[in-house]
Amino acid sequence: MKKTLLTGIVFMTIVSAGFSQEWVIQNCGVNSVLNAVAFGNKNDGVIAGNNGVVKTTDNGGATWGQPAGGIPNVDYRAADVSHDTTHGNEVKFVAGSNGTIISQVGTTGVWQPHVTPTTEALNDIQIIGAIGFAVGGNGTILKTTSAGNSWLLLNVPAAAGIWLTKVSIDPNNPNFITIIGEGGFVLQSLNGGATWNQQSLPGGVYLGSVQYTAPDKGWVSGSEGQLYSFTGSVFTPYNTGTTNGIMGLGFVTENFGFGVGDNGYITQWNGTSWTPQTSPTTAWLNDVSVLTDDFMDNSTDYSVYAWAVGQDGVLISTVQNVVGMGNKHNESLVISPNPTSGKFRFTGMDRHNINLQVFDMSGRQLTDMNTSSDGLFDLGWLNPGLYTLKIRQGNSVNLQKLIIQAN
Repeated sequence: MKKTLLTGIVFMTIVSAGFSQEWVIQNCGVNSVLNAVAFGNKNDGVIAGNNGVVKTTDNGGATWGQPAGGIPNVDYRAADVSHDTTHGNEVKFVAGSNGTIISQVGTTGVWQPHVTPTTEALNDIQIIGAIGFAVGGNGTILKTTSAGNSWLLLNVPAAAGIWLTKVSIDPNNPNFITIIGEGGFVLQSLNGGATWNQQSLPGGVYLGSVQYTAPDKGWVSGSEGQLYSFTGSVFTPYNTGTTNGIMGLGFVTENFGFGVGDNGYITQWNGTSWTPQTSPTTAWLNDVSVLTDDFMDNSTDYSVYAWAVGQDGVLISTVQNVVGMGNKHNESLVISPNPTSGKFRFTGMDRHNINLQVFDMSGRQLTDMNTSSDGLFDLGWLNPGLYTLKIRQGNSVNLQKLIIQAN
């Protein structure tokens, strides 16, 4: 994914003063404008840009490879990495001009084109499980319910003629979608895109990025330093103190993330405030991908990995150490095994008195159950796919993803 969120974890975060916070330039061998970057883990990622640029890495960006051929020569504007529950691999997607969407399974697969019902430019794409959206020019909104294999054009009159820039799906409830665009345009759905509610943010600025960071909560950014937090349909402005546009947002938790934008601008969210960081470039930055490694046992420390791309083939990256303070009990929660054919336990928490609710990727609740005497859960009756688990124990609530594989 572009941005990997640790959902259901509530804690404060700080960046360790003893750990490098430096952003550095990586050489990707590209001179064209880079519009998008997405990493599925700290090694495997993709960058995409104008003039048919699509490059991948399997070593965190130390080196980048160009596909051998068969890539349409269009301006690519969007990238995402999703998880293929059928094959157990990451799937890279890029999208761009002429309604182009292509994908690669794993790190060595051949890039495959997908048929789309539009010739409009596609500016963003996001897929979670089987559900995904792509948005673009002239109010174009595409939806997939087949993990990107096929796409349907949605008729949304409120978006007609609008240059749509970004889409974000709430990972805790994929029925919740927020789409943004030019002129402060905001479009939201609470039912998977069946109906939409539209509003315009004050000032009518160009909105460049949106991301959910917690259930029905997130951030929107745009030109002239505009930044808004939102809960549901209520948007609250944040004074960034800059006139630099913020065109890319990425978070690992509700309390830690980055924004990037004009003139190499970089800002960091620490849960209470946004703070500018030193940038190694003055090039305009268009997108950022942020993720984290797994929590260490008996530790609340973790590392954040981030990459940002922009003009003239600029690619920058950072690794920063974050110290978590708070509910360590929830932070170490692990589903084992995951993926599973159905049976699993939780580690990192007491196995007794657990209530479990299971939701499919459309947000539909499938079951409500309590732990067995030996702490074992069995969801083998579910179809293979990606599911959301809501885990309750006392006053503690945790959200986790579970992959069910075929026997």
